[in-house]
Amino acid sequence: MPLRLLPSGGDAAFYRPLAIGRALLRQHVAAGPWWAHVSLDGTLRPLPWATPDQPGSSLATREVIALLAPEDTAGGIRRRHARRQIPSPDAARPSGTAIYGWSLLYQPPGMHGVAIVDPHDAVADLPAFFELPLELIDRAEYLARRGVKSRALALLAQPDDFEFAPHGGPARNRFFPDIPA
Repeated sequence: MPLRLLPSGGDAAFYRPLAIGRALLRQHVAAGPWWAHVSLDGTLRPLPWATPDQPGSSLATREVIALLAPEDTAGGIRRRHARRQIPSPDAARPSGTAIYGWSLLYQPPGMHGVAIVDPHDAVADLPAFFELPLELIDRAEYLARRGVKSRALALLAQPDDFEFAPHGGPARNRFFPDIPA
């Protein structure tokens, strides 16, 4: 299923990334990093949170899609992960499965079981993301040269990112109002 890249000017860009599944990022401090539980095998494969989110324990959550990485195939990725389909979008999502761009989950040396995504510079409610895949690759290579592991994520637009106009008018993205839903 293609993912629509947001923001986009004019024609929407569509991508068919190799996804290993959805994951959840949590932010515990305003303007702070976004956290994910990850596998301990060195692949930074996001895992479900061990405990449900307690009221007040997370300031915000964001849904992402973890993308296939070369490390997944080196250790023989399980077939169930390689064949997993991206679930159908919720009916409330205005334009299918839309993404803002590509986030980079990384794990500084000495950290185990969790990894982080930096906060967005201008939008406090979003993790940092790159609009172009080559920007993401450049940053991942930069980190790798410094011994920092990383994994690409597709940052999903969520239904509550959109404000619906009264009387059935077009929805608008609350972070990027010039972008139609």
